[in-house]
Amino acid sequence: MRHRKGNKKLGRPTDQRIALLRTQAAQLFKHGKIMTTETKAKALVPFADKLINKAKGGDVHSLRQLRRYITDRDIISHIVKEIVPKVADRDGGYCTAIKGYRRQGDGAMMALVRLNIQK
Repeated sequence: MRHRKGNKKLGRPTDQRIALLRTQAAQLFKHGKIMTTETKAKALVPFADKLINKAKGGDVHSLRQLRRYITDRDIISHIVKEIVPKVADRDGGYCTAIKGYRRQGDGAMMALVRLNIQK
């Protein structure tokens, strides 16, 4: 039984699930919003929020921890220089998932994940 376990399995092994979340988080930070299935969106929002919290540390250790998940240096510099200053005074809620439509092919519920970084 999976009582009180923190993450969704998404029907994938651990390494594939982490790779999926890393890729989706990188694209979210690059483009500001992405469209994905509702289940993946629910798993992505806390993952991306934790990455932004790591970047808010600002020291070398926190940037190295961030680099474990986001390998593109341009995206990391975008997070540190543009996203973190806009959310420096907030404690969380940097990303949100908005329910969308049903996908044409298989009827999966889609959701829009976007960054809440207005300032």
